[in-house]
Order: sequence, then C-alpha cells, then structure tokens
Amino acid sequence: MIVAGFIIAIAMINFINLSTAKSMERAKEVGIKKVVGAPRSVLIHQFLFESLLINFFAVIIAFVFINLLIPSFNSLVGIEVLSFGMWGEWQVWWAMIGIFLIGGVLAGLYPAFVLSGFVPIEVLRGKFHKTTKGNTLQKAMVVSQFAISIALIAGTYIVYNQFSYMQNQDLGFNAEQNLVFAAPTYADSTTQLKVESFKMELVQNPRINSVALSDEIPGKPIVQGNTIRQVHKPRELGVSANFVIIDKDFMKTYDIDLLAGRDFVKEDTSSLYTREGPVPSGHRVLINRSAARILGFSEPEAAINKKMIFKYGPIDRTADIIGVVEDHHQQSLQKGYDPIVFMNLMGYGVSFVTVNIAAGNIRETTGQIESKFKEFFPNDLYNSFFMDDYFNRQYQAESKFGIICLVFSLLAIFIAALGLFGLGSHMAMQKTKEISVRKVMGATVGQALAIIPSKLLSLVLLSGAIALPIIYFVTQKWLEKIRLQN
Repeated sequence: MIVAGFIIAIAMINFINLSTAKSMERAKEVGIKKVVGAPRSVLIHQFLFESLLINFFAVIIAFVFINLLIPSFNSLVGIEVLSFGMWGEWQVWWAMIGIFLIGGVLAGLYPAFVLSGFVPIEVLRGKFHKTTKGNTLQKAMVVSQFAISIALIAGTYIVYNQFSYMQNQDLGFNAEQNLVFAAPTYADSTTQLKVESFKMELVQNPRINSVALSDEIPGKPIVQGNTIRQVHKPRELGVSANFVIIDKDFMKTYDIDLLAGRDFVKEDTSSLYTREGPVPSGHRVLINRSAARILGFSEPEAAINKKMIFKYGPIDRTADIIGVVEDHHQQSLQKGYDPIVFMNLMGYGVSFVTVNIAAGNIRETTGQIESKFKEFFPNDLYNSFFMDDYFNRQYQAESKFGIICLVFSLLAIFIAALGLFGLGSHMAMQKTKEISVRKVMGATVGQALAIIPSKLLSLVLLSGAIALPIIYFVTQKWLEKIRLQN
C-alpha cells in the first residue's frame, strides 16, 4: 500500500507539473477570452473540467489495464494478490474515485485560479512570465518525485540483499541433504517397534548417514511450551521455554553443535506418565544456549549436571541437564533464537522422520526410502520434502514483496523520467531564444543545449541528497531491529 501510494503521488506530481507547464502556453488564450467578456468563474470551470476529463479517461484506461494484467501480475508474484472479485468491494471504487478527484482538482488548480486572474492587456502584450514562486514550486515537485523514486529503488535494493543474506546465513543446523516426511500414524502398540525397525533398515543403506525422529522440525513454530527454572528458585520466577521431543540421533542428523556435556544415549529415555500416574523426577534433558542463559547460567559448562524444574502438563517435574547445545534458528532469522528443552521420551510421540542422505544420486536414494516406507506402512501417506526448501518457504512472502517493490520501483522511475523528459522539452521551448543566441555566438549544438540537462541534473542530484540519508536512517533502524532479535 505504501509503495502504491508513492507511485500515485509521483504520477500526480507529474500530471500537475506538466499541466502547469502546458498552461503557460495558454496565457494568451485566457487573455483573449477575458477581453471578449468571459468571467473568471467560466475560465475556472473550464480548466477544472479539462483536468477532470483527462483524469476520467486515465481511470478508464487504468481499469482496462488492471483487468488485462491481473493474471500476469499474480503469476509474477506467485500468489493471488489481485482478483476480478475485488471490483465487488466498495473500498476499491472509493479509492479510484478519490484518486480521480484529487488528481483532477490538484492538476487544474494552477491554471484555473492563477491564469484566470491575469490582467488581459499584459498577457496580450507578452509581458506574462512565471513568478519565482511558481518556478520554486515546480522544482520542489520534481525533486519530491525523484526523491520518492530513488528512495524506493534504494530501499528495495537493501531489503532484497538483506533477505538474500539471511537465506545464506548459518542457521545453526544442517538443512542440506535432510529429507523429511511425516511419521506413521499411531495404530497400535506395535507402531513404535515397526518405526524402530524401519529406522534400522534405513541406516543400513550406505547412502544414508543417519535417521532421526522428533515431534518438531526447524522451519515451523514449536507448539509445546511451558515454564522452567532452577531448583532453588520459586515458581513465580519460572521462565518460558519450548519443548521438543527427539531421539538420540536428532543432534547428529541436524549437525547441531554440542557446547558442553553429552548427547542423549539410549539409556536417557524417560516417561512422563506411568500406570501409577505422572513421573515427577528422573528425567534427563538437553537445553540450548538460550535456555541456559534464561535459567541463569553464565556459561554452558555451568549448567551441566544441574537440576532444573520444568512444568510439563499440570505438575512440576525435575530433570538433570546432561548437555547444552548451540542455538539454532527454529524459524526465519527475523524471529531470533528460541529457548528450547530437548527431551528423549519413551512411548510413541513423534511426528516427523528426518533422513540425512549422502551426496550423489539423490533421486535413487529418495526412491529407496519411499519404497521402504510403503513396505513398512502401506496404509500411511508418504509425502516428503527437503529441509532447506521447507525452511526457505518462510521467506516466500518477503521474496514476493521484494519482486513487487522492484517492479513498482522501476515503474516509479519510468514515470518520473517521463515527467522529467516533458519538463525538459518545455524548458527547451521556453529557452528557444537563448539557445539561438548561443548558436549565433559560436556555440555548438551540444553546448547550446547543455543548459537544459544541467538544470535537470541538479534537481535529480538534490533528490538523491534528500532521499538517500532518509532511506539510510530507516533501513538502519530496520536492520538493527533484526540484529537485536538474533
């Protein structure tokens, strides 16, 4: 909406500038009409009507172009931003009517109220000339439209490069060569045994490095969360953390660095509930650096073999911290790090299977995995994806936004350039005598015409001098906000 507003503002400034420039050529027409008795109100109505009529035809043409370009625009950005059904919404029509009226009235104000007020005899004698105030206003509008255009281009460039940088940053885990698919649905007490057998069959494949089971994967928000605290702290000082259920091969599969302590082994599994009821103690957990920090440990090593209290379900439970792992980005880099507690629980509570595949002949290996899955679980749907593709889906909205901004920024520059060309042509017409004198005095064609681009170039440079510091300040604030989140 902001970008669209800027483009409309540029187009309106263009129209006002060119209408103002063209109106100077109609000064004698106004003088003659006033001499033959035309009142000022008639001239005002004439200029306003002409301006509104031009805008009316512009709106009609825009309506046709919008309908023609809706499919192409949606195809470009990859999502359905526009649809033909939007014409049934009254907000769209009010917006078009508002643009039509504002553009028409603003562009017609100068000729309507200024030219209609000239003294006829002075205009007919050729003594009419633009005032310094009028020139200043026109230059200010040219500077404004180019400042907006330069800001859009610079802002788009910075945002696009930032998101490209974020996509290529170290996520804290290995997203490459990791094939992920949904774990089989729980059918009966044999499901867990079948999953373990399926996992053992996969790791026997020389093209498969490791297989991990978990209830969460990177690239999505963690559903389970509750409070944690050190054992000597009261309940009200508990801090929020996320909980992820994993098996002993999760850290290896995702290549998450172990900072202190050790990883899970088979003997570290525990149950939250037994037939007798909830299990309040005897649990072992891994935590990440952020969780260690909010628990109050200055260094990862300080947390090892310490006990912590966590609330999982309705009761408090005690766990031994056996290891601290490095932070990883659970979601995009805009979100920062989540404090996470990793648990290795008995029972079947997983939702995803992650298979780390060796490089080379990926298609054949994925086919073997699918065949093995269907062999073990014929009633379950197999739908796999690679972790790097899945994680980068989070940036789709930003990527599409970048494409839209780039397209409209180029459009803004094109509109501003058209206005500059029109204004330059008008300035050349006004300075015909000066250019002729320069040629008579021996100047070349290039030297004689150099006065036009030099004046326009100074306005463009001034626009850049205004726009670039502003866009630098705004993007620095935005980048600082992202940095603080990480």
